[in-house]
Amino acid sequence: MIKNNPLPDQDMAGTKHVPVRTCVVCRDRKPKADLERYVCPANPEQGLQPDPGKKMPGRGFYTCKSPECAGKLARFRGWRHKCKRGKDNDH
Repeated sequence: MIKNNPLPDQDMAGTKHVPVRTCVVCRDRKPKADLERYVCPANPEQGLQPDPGKKMPGRGFYTCKSPECAGKLARFRGWRHKCKRGKDNDH
């Protein structure tokens, strides 16, 4: 008989689950707490908006806190395809 895990944030060995995300620039997988989060803007001309609290609604993108990834984020254009488009667009 398998017992239900009384603590949903812990696995059966008793270790706490740590969410992992991928940096969109360097593609390294790291714990969510070690990454910066950006969200899609309401107006695509504005660019990605920082989300320091990691709680804003909408599509999020994560980057490393390293200066290399922060510098390359300005050239990252993949978010334009991932953000939801307006109702009047066919995409």
